[in-house]
Formats: sequence, C-alpha cells, structure tokens
Amino acid sequence: MALFGKKPASQRHSIIEVIKYDGPNDILIWKFPNEDFNTNTQLIVGPSQEAIFVKGGQVLGRFISGTYTLSTKNYPFIRALVGLATGGVAPFSCTVYYINKVISMGIDWGTDTPISVVDSIYRVPIDIRSYGDFSLQVENGQKMMEKLVGQTQGFSHDEVRQFFGNLMAAQVRGVISGTMLERGLSPIGIDAHLADMSAAAAEKIRPIFEPYGMAVNHFTIAAITAPELDTIKQKARDLQEHRMETDVTAEDKRKFAQAQAFENRELGVSEQQKMVGRAMETLAGNPGPMMGAAAGMPFPGMVGGNIVQPSAAGTAEMARMLLNQQPEQPAEPDFSGTMPGGMPGMGMMEEVDTPPSPPSQESFQQRAMKVKFLLDNGMITQEQYQDKLNQLMNEI
Repeated sequence: MALFGKKPASQRHSIIEVIKYDGPNDILIWKFPNEDFNTNTQLIVGPSQEAIFVKGGQVLGRFISGTYTLSTKNYPFIRALVGLATGGVAPFSCTVYYINKVISMGIDWGTDTPISVVDSIYRVPIDIRSYGDFSLQVENGQKMMEKLVGQTQGFSHDEVRQFFGNLMAAQVRGVISGTMLERGLSPIGIDAHLADMSAAAAEKIRPIFEPYGMAVNHFTIAAITAPELDTIKQKARDLQEHRMETDVTAEDKRKFAQAQAFENRELGVSEQQKMVGRAMETLAGNPGPMMGAAAGMPFPGMVGGNIVQPSAAGTAEMARMLLNQQPEQPAEPDFSGTMPGGMPGMGMMEEVDTPPSPPSQESFQQRAMKVKFLLDNGMITQEQYQDKLNQLMNEI
C-alpha cells in the first residue's frame, strides 16, 4: 500500500487558465474566487483596475491594466511560489484581488438616529434627519486592501457604509446642527443652505478616508427632514393667517370707527332734514296760518338769494316751526244748557264764519327755490321734488 496517494478528484482544485474580473459594479475590492494557477495562466486586468497577488498576508506583486502570462521567467515572485529552479509548467497557489479604481458614484448615506436641534421660529427642540450621497475613488489599492480587506471576499458599497457610517454621521450631525445654530435656521426654508453645508461636511469627511487610500470626490446633503415638519409648516401658515386676520380686523375697526363718528356727527342734521321734508310735504297740501308766516320769513340757508347748507340749529328750528305750524283750535263752548238769568237763544249759538287766511305772498321763484333746497339737501326724493314742482307749475 502506498503511503502517499493522490487526493480524490472531489478534493482537488482545477487549475485556472485565465484570471479576470467578474465581480459586481458596486464593489471597490473584489477577491478572485480561486487560488490555484500555473505558469501558463493568463491574467487580464481591465481599464481603471489593478490586480494584487497576496500570499500569507504579504503582497507579492501588483499589475495594472493589461494581459499577462504568469510565467517564472517574467515574474520572479512566481518562481518563489513554484519553488523550481528551472522553467516548465508548474502549479502554484495565491490570492488575487482586483482593485476598482473607477470613481464609485452614488453611494448613499443617511443619519440612522435623529439630530436634535432648536427650531429658530418656535424656539422648541425638534428632531431632524438627513440623507444624501457621495462618491469614492481608490487611490492606493494596496493600502486599502491591507487595512480593510483581510480575509474577506471584498469591499463593496455596503461595507463602506458599515465601516464608515458612524464616523461620517458624527461629522454630518456636527455640521448641520452647528450651521443651524450659528445662522438661526429652521427646517422650513433650510434647502437654500444645503450646498454650503454639503461643502462643509465634505471637508470634515475627506480625512476619514485618506488613511485607507481612498479619496472623497464629492459629498452631498440632499435633504434635511423632520417628522414634525408638516406640523411646523401648518403652525407657520396658521400664524401668518392669524397675523393677516388681526391686521385686517384692526384696519376694519379703525375705518368703522371713523365712519361711525362721521355718521354720528351728521346724524342730527340728517334727522332734522327728514323732519323738514315731512313737514313741507304736509304744508304743501294743507297750507295754514303758519305757512304764511313761514313764507314771510327768510328761509334758513338763504344768503343773498343763494342756497347754502343750513346749520343744525337752523334746520331744527325750521322743522319745529313747520311741524307745529297748525296750533290746536280752542274747543267751541257748549251753550246748549240753561244759564242762570238765561238769555233768549242761548241754547243755539250762531256759527260765525272764520275769515280765510290770506294767500301766501311768496313768488313762484321763492317757492321753487325752497323745494330745490330740500332736494339738494336730501330732505325729499327726486320724485317728490318733481311732484312739488309740477304742483307749483299748476298754480301759476
């Protein structure tokens, strides 16, 4: 029985003839899945890529973009792996890592825990969150691999967030809260300051990645949100509406007070003018002794034949005079009874005719001017004025 035999086929690894990148697009370092090669194996490195050979935790060689045959003649480190002094096809094993040096865009980030700030409008503490994206580029693949990769299969965007997320969040939180405090900002209208805060945060985050051979090309704070933002906006709208409503109400009250004061000042004259109008309507259809007396008096508001606005006292006096122009007639004595020492015919007193009142001596022009005065001062309507004027015309 042989002491040493071949390994079963299931335990042997096949020799890889071609080594090339076959990883996803969102990965910075990708580990080739096989480790068994020979001196005829070809290595293909694409543009913006770098291949690094590792054995026992030591970097043996680095290859930039191109196609290579891993022979002992071309690369001394292969001879060390093979252990042969002379040429020939021989197997060897090592680990190959591909470094993706293209700029990795759109790596998203976000604050897992809220940032507590004091709102500048309502002066109350509120919780806000932030999110955005950034881009990375590997500048030194060997440094990054030695510090981050170890025995893992690679380093993707998820590993970047997992490894650097807390470090980034601490810097972002400081920039956002500090800027809001310094500038007195509120979540309402903070979008105008996102560019400035993004630039400030990028300067804080770049030193985090530099020791690992990576460079931050851009860092963006896309938005700052608050769970209470809708409530704050509603409060702001309510406050604005309340202020507008208060301003309008105060203005309306002021105008109303002015109008009321003006109306109160004019109310006495207006009521007296209405009394004069009613009196003139009565007198026009029922002239009496006082009408003649009134006709002989200078009409209130007549100055040199011109009609002017009468004073309140003058108008009131005229209204009282016109409305009271018909005094009550004394009741006729009742002689139907028998008086002591009665006289013949005492029971029946003969009716004595009262002489008619003398006609008014006012001219047509004076009467027409009075009616026109009543119209101009709002004491009668246009229709009443026309009726009175027609009545005067018929009397001519």
